Amino acid sequence: MYETSNAHEPSGAGSNAPRRSVARVGGLDRRSFFQSLAAAGVAATLSGTASAQAVRPGTPAPAPLPTTVAREFDDPYLELVRLLREASEIEHGLLLQYLYAGFSLKPKYAALRGTGTPSATDFLGVAVQEMRHLGAVNRLLVALGAGPNLMPQDFPYQPDIYPFEFTLEPLSPHSLAKYIYTEAPLDAFNDFRPPELGREIERALGRGVKPNHVGSLYNSVLARLGDLEAESNRQPLPTPVDFADWRKQLIAIKNEGEADHFRFFRSVFTASHPAFGMRSDVWQLPINDPNYPANPLPHNPSALAGHPNQIQEPRALRLAWLGNLHYWAMLSLLDYGYRYDAPAFIQLAEQHMQGPLLVLALELASRGAGMPFEQLSTGYAPASGEQQAVYFILRLLRETKNEETALKSDLPPVYSAAVTTASLEEVTQLWSAAQRLQSYRRRG
Repeated sequence: MYETSNAHEPSGAGSNAPRRSVARVGGLDRRSFFQSLAAAGVAATLSGTASAQAVRPGTPAPAPLPTTVAREFDDPYLELVRLLREASEIEHGLLLQYLYAGFSLKPKYAALRGTGTPSATDFLGVAVQEMRHLGAVNRLLVALGAGPNLMPQDFPYQPDIYPFEFTLEPLSPHSLAKYIYTEAPLDAFNDFRPPELGREIERALGRGVKPNHVGSLYNSVLARLGDLEAESNRQPLPTPVDFADWRKQLIAIKNEGEADHFRFFRSVFTASHPAFGMRSDVWQLPINDPNYPANPLPHNPSALAGHPNQIQEPRALRLAWLGNLHYWAMLSLLDYGYRYDAPAFIQLAEQHMQGPLLVLALELASRGAGMPFEQLSTGYAPASGEQQAVYFILRLLRETKNEETALKSDLPPVYSAAVTTASLEEVTQLWSAAQRLQSYRRRG
C-alpha cells in the first residue's frame, strides 16, 4: 500500500539538489494523499511533514536549519515551471497572511497597518509588494508558455519548499517570528546583532515549527532559469524569453524580501518600529491591554455555512461572504490579465483589493471577525477559452453587485460600490465586443 520511488539527480548543471522521494499511499501520490487528509480534517505526520498541532508560543526550540529545495524534474523547463508555480502559491499565501495580520491591528496602530501604498514600512504596503511579486512570477510563467497560477498554498504538503503552514491569524510574537525567518537571508540567524535576538525569535517560533527561507526557493528558480538559458541555444523555446530581464526581476524580488521585508518584520518583533512610539514592551503586555497591538481575531475564519470556523454573527457572516466575492473577482481578473496580457483587468483587480476588500476587512475586524479569503472551488480559470473566461468573470461580478445591493443597509459608511460598477462596465464592453465579432464571423 505504501510505496516510495527514488530518482537520482543526474550529473551536470544543477545536479547538486537532492531529489524528492515520491511516496504513494493506496495509489495516491503524496500531494493528493495529504490533500485528502486535509479535506477530512485529519492532522498527520508522515515522511517529515509537520503536523497541524497547535504550537504554544515561547516554547524553546532548536535552531531551524536551512533547507534545500528538492528537485523533481531533470528537464530544466519542467522544473522551472514547477518552481514558479510553487513560488506563486507562496507569494499568494504570504500576501493573505500579511493582510490578515495588518487587519488585526488596533486603531491605535493604524500607521503600522498602512493604507495600501506599496512600501516596506507597514503591513498593507508589504502585502501590495507581495502582490507584485505574485504578478511577476505569473508573468514569467506566461512568458514560458505556461498558465498563471492564482491558487495559494492550502496545505503544507511540500515541507522543503513552503515556509510554514498557511494560517490566517492575528499578529503576535509567534506569527512575527515565522515571518522574520521566512523572509530572512539564509545566513541571518548566524549573524544576528545582538545574538540574543536570534534565540528570542527561535523561542517565539515554538517547538516543532520549521519555516523555510523563501530565498532558497528563488535561488533554485534562478539556477533553473540559467540552465534553461544555456539549453535554449540548442533547443529553442516556443516563444522568445528575455533571460537577462527575468533574472533581474527575480533577483529584485529576492532582495526585497531578504532586505526590506526582513528588516520590517524584525522592527515590529522588537517593537522598534516608529508606530510603537517609545514603548518597547508592547508584546509583553496582556492581550486585553489597550496598548497590546493586535485584536484577538479568530484563526482561519470561514463564511461557509456549516464550516467548523464559521463566523456566527449574521451581519458579519454576510459581509465576509461579500468579501469572498470581491476576492474571487480580484483573482479572476488577475488570471485573465496575466493570461491574455490585459493590463486594464490587472488594474481593476488592484482596485478591488485596495477598495472594497480593504473596507470590508477592517469592518469585520471591528466586529471581532476576520476576512476569510476562502478559495473558489472552480478555480480562477474554469473556462475553456478567452471569450468564455470573460463570460465567467461577468457572471461573478454580477453576483458581487447583487450581494452589494442586498446588503446596502449593512455596508460600512465608507464602502463604495463604484469599483464593482467599473469592473462590470469594463468586462461588459469586452463581452459585447466579443459577441459582435462572433456575429460578424458567422455572417462571413
